[in-house]
Amino acid sequence: MVSARALTLRGFAEAVAAWFGRSADLRFVPYEDFRTTTTAAHADTTWEHISRSPSMSIDKARQVLGYAPRYTSLQAVAEAVRWLQDNGQLDFGDSTLTA
Repeated sequence: MVSARALTLRGFAEAVAAWFGRSADLRFVPYEDFRTTTTAAHADTTWEHISRSPSMSIDKARQVLGYAPRYTSLQAVAEAVRWLQDNGQLDFGDSTLTA
């Protein structure tokens, strides 16, 4: 559990693009069409993500345990991306992460 709010794939893509001063250039296509545009490994990974991405409520954890998330979903991802960059796992070229 990270965040009190769910995030769509579109919302995620738009936010990450904005971190780099860009806008997301998105269009919806059927999965089978998408599959033809990438490698089998990327297509399979994408399918595993989109077919199993549950959105759960944290209300019970909040009520019973007093749980309060420290980060939003986007804050958690930004921290992970920064760590990956700082540890040589991602190269943004001339771009700078602003999140």
